Amino acid sequence: MSWQPKDLRNVAIVGHRGVGKTSLNEALLHAAGAITQLGSVDEETATADYEEQERERKISISPALCHLEHRDAKINLIDCPGYSEFYVDALYGLWAVENALLTVGAVAGVEVHTIKMYDSAREMGVRLIGVVNKLDAERADFGEAVASMNESLPECEAVAVQLPIGEGPEFGGVVDLLSGNAWVGGQKADVPGDMADAVEEAREALIDAVAATDDDLTMQYLEEGTLSEQELIVGLRAAIRAGTLLPVLATSAAKQVGIKSLLDFIVDAAVSPEDATPRTGMADEEEVEVAGDASGDPALICFKTLSDPYVGRVSLLRVLRGTVKADQDVYNTGNDERERLSSLSVNQAQDASGVEQLVAGDMGSAVRLEDTATGDTLSTQSSKLSIPPPEAPDSMYAVAVTAATRADADRMSDALTRLTAEDMGLKYERNVETGELLLKGLGPMHLDVAVAKLREQYDVDVQMSEPRVAYRETIRRGVRVQGRHKKQTGGRGQFGDVWLRVEPGERGTGFEFATEVKGGSVPSNYIPAVEKGVRAGMEKGRVAGYPVVDIRVTLDDGGAHPVDSSDMAFQLAAGIGLRNAMEQADAVLLEPIMDVTVIGPEDIMGDIMSDLNSKRGRILGTEQVGTMQAIKAQVPQSEMMRYAADLRSISQGRASYEVAFSHYEELPPHMTEQVVAQAKQASDAEDE
Repeated sequence: MSWQPKDLRNVAIVGHRGVGKTSLNEALLHAAGAITQLGSVDEETATADYEEQERERKISISPALCHLEHRDAKINLIDCPGYSEFYVDALYGLWAVENALLTVGAVAGVEVHTIKMYDSAREMGVRLIGVVNKLDAERADFGEAVASMNESLPECEAVAVQLPIGEGPEFGGVVDLLSGNAWVGGQKADVPGDMADAVEEAREALIDAVAATDDDLTMQYLEEGTLSEQELIVGLRAAIRAGTLLPVLATSAAKQVGIKSLLDFIVDAAVSPEDATPRTGMADEEEVEVAGDASGDPALICFKTLSDPYVGRVSLLRVLRGTVKADQDVYNTGNDERERLSSLSVNQAQDASGVEQLVAGDMGSAVRLEDTATGDTLSTQSSKLSIPPPEAPDSMYAVAVTAATRADADRMSDALTRLTAEDMGLKYERNVETGELLLKGLGPMHLDVAVAKLREQYDVDVQMSEPRVAYRETIRRGVRVQGRHKKQTGGRGQFGDVWLRVEPGERGTGFEFATEVKGGSVPSNYIPAVEKGVRAGMEKGRVAGYPVVDIRVTLDDGGAHPVDSSDMAFQLAAGIGLRNAMEQADAVLLEPIMDVTVIGPEDIMGDIMSDLNSKRGRILGTEQVGTMQAIKAQVPQSEMMRYAADLRSISQGRASYEVAFSHYEELPPHMTEQVVAQAKQASDAEDE
């Protein structure tokens, strides 16, 4: 069938881990007949969890693209990861769609990652439909789950458009508040008599909420006392698109209850690419609007890059504008490379079916786009269109990686380049101070998965270790020292003589150089060499070999030889002078201090504070964030190396944190001895 933008619905399934997003994706596919057998996460048969690491860990790691057909519409589904460590992939899944199913568990309600995905969706203009899943669980409570949405999710009122028939093991159907019909087993049924009052009350609340979003509907409601079903549907659809209401539906993916009603609601209420607000892109450094026009110049975005052992690189694509055909040439705006859309396909997660074309609004994949990475825009060379990708959070968790063998070392750089092109939450860099190759991600599991992929997909075996902390050295008191370099070799010798005042500077000022030479004792043409020699000496301090910072050096005297003096001689003399100063000026180690923000439920804030205090942290304050609390603190970087695992253990995954560099502070003396010993051990190992 040839689809048009108005017939398409693009939907990301997002929410906290464990709320059943992958099972919901599976149930939707099965209910629409897109798959013949209902898979299971626990049994490692779910369609969307096909990677080896996903099945082994029983969690979603990468966004999986699936599709189904329902009532003459095509729905593209992206099952997004729910672990905060894979948040970046979920963010890119949102980037590709107009709509999201914000899924919460019927027992826990809104959790930390739910809030994060809600905020991201709102910021990106993605329209939200709420889903309370797992209503078949013990202690399930639909009303409490909806209430938690209103407590935790600002600027958008959550309102039920369905009521569950029974809860917990008795959950067996839903009542549609728009039509007043009940649905049990996928069939229309009578509303249970004992629910009549609850249904009437909930429908009045829905009408009130919808009427309040539009002045005309408000007048109609005041005059007539109610709204017709059609007025209610039209008003609700407009409120969803305006982002003022969050409609909430009831489901159990495991029991396949409420799934067909959810499919109907997506078709009726979700935004199509044709009706969506145009995206803003850049072309020739000017802002342009990109609407879902099937006849315009082709424009696509790559929202995920995968590696397939049989076909190589697979790029998941969203067509924003125009119609693209198989084997068509496109232009990568970011790197000025031409690419060919070979083997254009639509996807059912791992399985791909070849198609001849994709229209604006549709999704699919192409293989062997070697010069295209996640976040890139593909357009025409004439339009040079670029769509800005989402801004990913800093990759704050790092490990040092070393190749297991020389053969692994030869392959490691290329493998890391490919891996970081697939996952925008991963970064790697060489730490110039420690010489370590650092792999950075959003947490220990994120990096464990990355290293497993290096082994499984790229045949590169690496070992992980804790990175060395980038300490600094400085001085506590000022001294005046001489630096003298004199060497006679029989011919022209080397001579440089300097007197330096070396004083502690304000913390964070780095380095300041001044000259107060009088009478030309050090010729002016050698003064830059003196500064250069001091800077070179600061690269490796005398305490533990770390860079020296926050000092003020003043050249106030010295001596020169008319023949033997040179730039090099004065550089060496300045280095000698700085070394002498570091030995006399009470040199100390500085450690990096990080700004840390931890967000979680109030009931575990005491445990989190205690843990931060045990890490030599300073609590700066707390503030309310919806139903959650945020703790702001400053903690030494050395204490934060394994904080992601510690926080998960304390909070059972209910808390998240962000960290950023703040400043340097003096390291306590008892810890200085340990750092010096470690530095000596590392230096001895390098010399062997």
